[in-house]
Amino acid sequence: MTGNEPPSSFDLDRYRALKTVTTYRPELDLVVLTPDGSPAASALGWYDDHSRSMLFEPVGTSPTHARRGLAQAVCAAVMTAAPSFLNALDDDGALIGRGFHYPSILAETRASMAKQR
Repeated sequence: MTGNEPPSSFDLDRYRALKTVTTYRPELDLVVLTPDGSPAASALGWYDDHSRSMLFEPVGTSPTHARRGLAQAVCAAVMTAAPSFLNALDDDGALIGRGFHYPSILAETRASMAKQR
């Protein structure tokens, strides 16, 4: 991040349209809120059961909360909300048979899940 990035073109109308797509899963659409209730970060996971893959799009952090690890944390929370995705990962965070890696997010996700038990 340089601080000179253009503002996102993702707006409320696009978000409403996105929620009408048949593959939208509200449990994979998460927002991190500050104590005063304003949004700090968000991520939406698109999970495909057939290919056992997940795409994070969009992922964003409010500029006032940047560089605090919130995007990573919210992506980890999305993965926790999709246990069938986590079950498809090996111990190193590689999607079995796919060679796709999420090692740092996976470690945080597994630690979070262990605390919940």
